[in-house]
Amino acid sequence: MPAPHPWLLLWARTMRQRRGAVLTLVLTLVVAGVLAASTMPVQLLPRIDYAQVRVIADLPGQSAEAIEVSLNAPLEEALAGVRGLRAMQSRSGDERSYIELFLQEGHDPQLALQEAMAAVQQAAPQLPAGMPLPRIFPVSTADEPALIVALRDGELPPWVLRERLRADLLPALRGVRGVAAIHVGRTEAREFHVDLDPQALALAGMSVSEVLALLRAEVGPPVHSTLRDRTIEVLGRHGAVRPDAERLRTMPLPLADGTRLPLQAVADVHPDALSEGRLPSRLDGRPAVLLEVMRDPGARSHEVAGAVRDQLSRWQERGEDRAAVVLHDDAFLTEAALRGLGSAALAGGLLASLLLLLALRSVRHLPAVLLLLPGTLAFAVILLAWMGLGLDLMTLTGLLFTIGLGLDYLVIFADRLQRERERASELPEGAAPEDRAFAAVAGPLLGALLTTLAAVLPFLLVQGPVAQLFAPMILSVVAASVASFLLAMLVLPAWGDSGAARSEGLTPSASGSTARALRTGIGALLLFLTPVGFAVLVLGTPIELLPAVDDGLVRVRVNVPAGQPLDEVDRTARRLEALLLELPDTEHVHTTVGGYVREGGASYRPGEINCFVRVTRQPMGDGAAAWVARARTALDELGLLHARTRWELPRIRGVRTSLEDDDVVLVLSHTDGDLGALREAAESLRRTLANVEGLGRFSLSRDGIGTRVVIEPREEALVAAGVSGGELHAVLRLAMEGETVGRWVERGEPRTLRVRFQRETAGRSTDIDTLPILATDTSIVGLGSLVQASWREEALHIERNEGLRVQRLRASRDGTASADATLRALEGAIGEAELDAAISLRVDGELVTIRDAMRTLLGALLLCMLGVLVVLHLQYGWLRAAFSAVLMLPLSAVGALALTALLGQPMGGLLLAGLLIAFGIIANGAILILSEAVERAGHGRPHRDQVREAASSRLRPIVLTVLTTSLGLSPLLVVGGGVSDLLQPLALAVIGALLLSVPLLHSAMPLLFPAGDGRSVGEGDADASRAPAHDGVAAPNV
Repeated sequence: MPAPHPWLLLWARTMRQRRGAVLTLVLTLVVAGVLAASTMPVQLLPRIDYAQVRVIADLPGQSAEAIEVSLNAPLEEALAGVRGLRAMQSRSGDERSYIELFLQEGHDPQLALQEAMAAVQQAAPQLPAGMPLPRIFPVSTADEPALIVALRDGELPPWVLRERLRADLLPALRGVRGVAAIHVGRTEAREFHVDLDPQALALAGMSVSEVLALLRAEVGPPVHSTLRDRTIEVLGRHGAVRPDAERLRTMPLPLADGTRLPLQAVADVHPDALSEGRLPSRLDGRPAVLLEVMRDPGARSHEVAGAVRDQLSRWQERGEDRAAVVLHDDAFLTEAALRGLGSAALAGGLLASLLLLLALRSVRHLPAVLLLLPGTLAFAVILLAWMGLGLDLMTLTGLLFTIGLGLDYLVIFADRLQRERERASELPEGAAPEDRAFAAVAGPLLGALLTTLAAVLPFLLVQGPVAQLFAPMILSVVAASVASFLLAMLVLPAWGDSGAARSEGLTPSASGSTARALRTGIGALLLFLTPVGFAVLVLGTPIELLPAVDDGLVRVRVNVPAGQPLDEVDRTARRLEALLLELPDTEHVHTTVGGYVREGGASYRPGEINCFVRVTRQPMGDGAAAWVARARTALDELGLLHARTRWELPRIRGVRTSLEDDDVVLVLSHTDGDLGALREAAESLRRTLANVEGLGRFSLSRDGIGTRVVIEPREEALVAAGVSGGELHAVLRLAMEGETVGRWVERGEPRTLRVRFQRETAGRSTDIDTLPILATDTSIVGLGSLVQASWREEALHIERNEGLRVQRLRASRDGTASADATLRALEGAIGEAELDAAISLRVDGELVTIRDAMRTLLGALLLCMLGVLVVLHLQYGWLRAAFSAVLMLPLSAVGALALTALLGQPMGGLLLAGLLIAFGIIANGAILILSEAVERAGHGRPHRDQVREAASSRLRPIVLTVLTTSLGLSPLLVVGGGVSDLLQPLALAVIGALLLSVPLLHSAMPLLFPAGDGRSVGEGDADASRAPAHDGVAAPNV
């Protein structure tokens, strides 16, 4: 047989003679890896910077249609020139404009951001005068809050509680390392109201404009002037920083006859009135404030969350009736992932090492295990830190690859060492058996490394949010593969064998004709059943991109018919709160009425009730899903007429992989933009889709229809009465939301002085006709004689897609069916719906993205197998040998799919990640068999017999690798709770694929080779030469 490469023997002998240096190096790597891990960011998922730019502009007091015409239309026209633009959506309503720019994958978001800013600047002259410039920013997962906390202190109103939080809790939270910002929800605020009596004001002979001018002068910013002469400096001042209620009540109003009248004669002064624009916020039925804690992207999430929780506990302990409830904390899942992966790395590694030692019947390889596993893991962490990556679910998943590879390398070396010792007496004196064993396996280990790299690197060709999500896992697999190979090159020759005792655990077993026939039958059956099973399971297994993890947070949104006063909506919300709190397993309920809170600001949604419900987590059950089922039944019995409810089950938040945030979004458009026709078609479709499996009830997106009063002046009557346009506008403003004449900050709270007419006389639309207004001749006329008031219905929100008006139907999953099953049921129901020819329908949302993303990942998986095929063909010079090895990869995936389907788990991203880990180990086993077959090729036996004998010879090391790896991942199957839900698909995929790979490699793979044609396995179809073998094992042609 050919002699080993001299330089490999020299390397092995050198490492064996310098065991102390290798030990020192590995220990140094471990220490450096621990230090690197302690400084790396720790989060649940990698940061995703979406190919998206958002433009937001405010236009107070304007309707959705006015915003659409005056803001959205000119801005959309200007922004259409941004390079790389893929799609544009806009929304107007709630006195605000939203424009979303979706970019082509791979386009630089920062470049698009700069171009969008320039486009908005160019469009500024076309925008309404006096409005602030729109806000423009990119969209990222970093925009999502790390923690959402609801706080209450007895019955303190929110503005008082916010004032106290600024004094004690907020400074402490901002001092937590890793906290980027704290957003305090301003749901209810105090205002300084001056409520004018329009009748008394008119009788006094004063106009509204005159009173407003006097109030502005009284509460406006102080005017300073410095006068100097030779002896004194005089400072003149007029105005007040903060208005004083008593001073305002006695403020003199000059009348036409020269007398003065105190303001309180024509107005009521309320220094602590509630703003009419408010969102009642409650925790368990009592006033509360909502905090959003934003985390720095480079922070360690579990440490930040722990420090924030400590500060919350201290704040809570300082009061008798305080409550601080963490509604959402993404560190819960991060800690779960860290615990689960840590248990696999420690307990699983120990169990696998114990099995290895028992199988080898010797402790000679124990030092190699103790050095190889932690050293490889530490080295891989150092490489990740060098690449600028953090520790998250994806990178930690890739690091698990080090356990399987490290044990696999050690098993291969131990097996070869035994064989070298068995034939040591037949060889001339020279190299030690351990040196010859290392020289023999170095080539196949290098081939295994190249095969693994060929299997994973094509995944980096995938683009989009899915690519950003899974790219860190691919890079961590690459880091783990390189680290495992380099450490194996050091540890195996130095510490792979530390004694002279002989191992008897890996002796090949003989096979007779009966066993051979049985193997042939099993192999043929597997080759027939596994392709069929692969097709059936791929088509029938549920699909989820990321696992649904029960963190105990359920979101409930109820929309009552538009037009109801806030107080009436609030009464409905209190009934809903009481019902939810009475349900079993309900821990806390936080409610906002009339909209929601985002980044501390209030987003008004008339008629909308938003609830965060904290549900008791069930360690081994579907606590949130069962709670939602009970809550649905109870809510139906409550009888909220015409109310629409959406339930959002717990999920991994902060990852959006589509243009739409909801699970399912149906986008309807009309050829002429008729909102009435769109609404009618959407209502009809909503009734048709009422019972789609897996979906809750559909609701119209921002479908409110409001009644607006349109006031048109009678020009001739205004001229006759001598009422100016400015006076008319001032009267109308005070009759509606009022006029802001002063702003200041008091104890950290922004305050506003608002002047309006008394709500008793001007609080309803019907009061407009009778509202008194002063004419030039000091007579009093009714406003109805000067203006023409009419009422009309119009949309409170208008959505556009590529400049066309659209109506969206939205629905959330109810957890009764998988993502793909729900989508198939929805598409079938849509096919049966009858829509007008002028209506176009598009299905969007997370479910569509999940399906498309899984197709993309499966395509990348096929590309990976093609890369493995190319590498193996280059190694062995024969396409049949390469194809037979690659075919084992998808066939072994049947084991993973079957095991996940048996346990009710969906097929998702973590299952594909597990297959990636398993494929690397299975490819290594196939390389062992092919290398052994090449070694036996010179004996004239048929090809199938050569491969069959090679498979028998390598069966026990392959089985040992499979068992040790499976046992190493077994803790992920039994930890339970949210951790189990999160990581079970990964462990099931690896274990299922590896277990099925054993009979496939042993029995099925040999059948793919010809019975014999006079050529050896290593020869090509055109008598291609192959690389020389080293001590009986083929080296890859690299």
